[in-house]
Amino acid sequence: MGLYRRQVLEISSLLADRSLFLFGPRQTGKSSYLKHQLSGSPALSYNLLDTRIVLRFLARPSILREEIVARGLRNCVVSIS
Repeated sequence: MGLYRRQVLEISSLLADRSLFLFGPRQTGKSSYLKHQLSGSPALSYNLLDTRIVLRFLARPSILREEIVARGLRNCVVSIS
């Protein structure tokens, strides 16, 4: 697991507000940082480098909400990278 600067970003308290956008250049460890901070993988994860996923979202933007509802997910982390 990578080394992280402590107390740079306290994700748990930010997630109390329901949404969090973590921006940064590709391949800098954003997803790894989230996994490290949240002690596990997101409930759902979408990689927008996968053209099929992008095309699905472009065709039907509501698909994200539909998949969350279909899985009965609440108060969980959904990662879109």
